[in-house]
Amino acid sequence: MRRGSAPVRPFLALGDREGVRAHFAWEEIASRFFVPREVEALRLVPGPSGTEAFFHCRARKEALVKARGEGFSLPLDQFAVSLAPGEPARLLRITGDPQEASQWSLQELEPAPGYLAAIAVRAPKWELKLWELSGFREPAISC
Repeated sequence: MRRGSAPVRPFLALGDREGVRAHFAWEEIASRFFVPREVEALRLVPGPSGTEAFFHCRARKEALVKARGEGFSLPLDQFAVSLAPGEPARLLRITGDPQEASQWSLQELEPAPGYLAAIAVRAPKWELKLWELSGFREPAISC
């Protein structure tokens, strides 16, 4: 794509959806794969909100990994994201490149009750617009 004489690179936008499970033992997974600061922050979130915060963190991290196109060759402990419920989704830092975090935006979604989703976009400013379809019914499928 070109705009004027300078090439314009399209941004990447990919997401991840997580089903939030109320009694999920997240501590071991977070300790193995997340940044120590994230693990400490998760442990400070009380009760069931800690589980929800874990899934916020996980969805945001997986969205970024997918958007960068590196899969899990980018270890989850090499970058930090915001994680508390109600806190805006943000990429806080990426190890080895202090400027890269400012090039990305994260957006949190709740696609259905009990599910969290995140979208990572390589663009510092963008707007997400959602529309709700009214009167839409799933087609009947028979096998």
